[in-house]
Amino acid sequence: MLVVWCMDILKVGAGMNCKTTAGLSALACGIVFACAATLRRAIVFGAGPLLIFACVETQFAAEAGAQTSPKAPKTPVQSLVRRADYYRDHGEIEKALTLYSQAIQLDSKSADAFVGRALVYEEFGKLDRALADFTAATKIGDITQKSNWLAIRKRADLNQSLHRYKEAIDDYGKIIKAAPTDGLYFSRGSCYLKLNNGAQAVKDFDMALKIGKKRASIYKKRGDAYFLLEQNNKALADYDMALKLDPEGDESKDGNENLHRGRAEIYKRLGKHDLAKTELQRAAQRKNANLDLAPFSTYELRAPRQSK
Repeated sequence: MLVVWCMDILKVGAGMNCKTTAGLSALACGIVFACAATLRRAIVFGAGPLLIFACVETQFAAEAGAQTSPKAPKTPVQSLVRRADYYRDHGEIEKALTLYSQAIQLDSKSADAFVGRALVYEEFGKLDRALADFTAATKIGDITQKSNWLAIRKRADLNQSLHRYKEAIDDYGKIIKAAPTDGLYFSRGSCYLKLNNGAQAVKDFDMALKIGKKRASIYKKRGDAYFLLEQNNKALADYDMALKLDPEGDESKDGNENLHRGRAEIYKRLGKHDLAKTELQRAAQRKNANLDLAPFSTYELRAPRQSK
């Protein structure tokens, strides 16, 4: 039976367009390794999962060829997830969605499968389903595991984009406790700012500046928090630093338009109306600036793909 199976696999390989000897050799090694690994696991897994494992590994080796590592996964679920990851990375998200779902059917405790499927749902714009799968993944294992940490982080980013700031703050708090970064403090501070909690926002922006690089986007946001707290001089100082670090507004998504408008409002508070007028003119000039996304924009909603 093994001989017949290997002959069938070689027929698949023969039908592929392998332009180089090296590519053909790598493809053959990958297929043979997958077959051997599958047979070694025959005692461990039942006939159903083993059959899925064999089919998945054989087809994956034929399709991926020399582009992937010959290291074989340990279980049928890992095999499905590995192949689904490959398809997602290459833009074939319909195939990826099917394989992630199959993996979850085989093992409802596969955090990798839930996270992968959630990412696919994001691609389709099915954000409620994405949140549900991220949530399912957070209940598997603990935050020291990569999939669990990633699920909490992605859920936080997604909730922030959906204006669910309290939920996002809760998740950011969990991952900051586990592994703090300047970007995480920035994201949580931005959520506090959206909830008009300027004091907490300032604390998080302070931490972002303390442990990370001095970025214009952080100074701008902290200036907004000081503006909210009516600490005008501190707000102006942070806006000035943001302009110094990034005069063209490359880190913002509006060419520093809002920064100039904030400065104008502060000058109005201080009775400096000529300076306020100048800042409004500068804001108008930057209104339609076409700039790159801010590096601290942790999650941007894209136009959803249309499922077939």
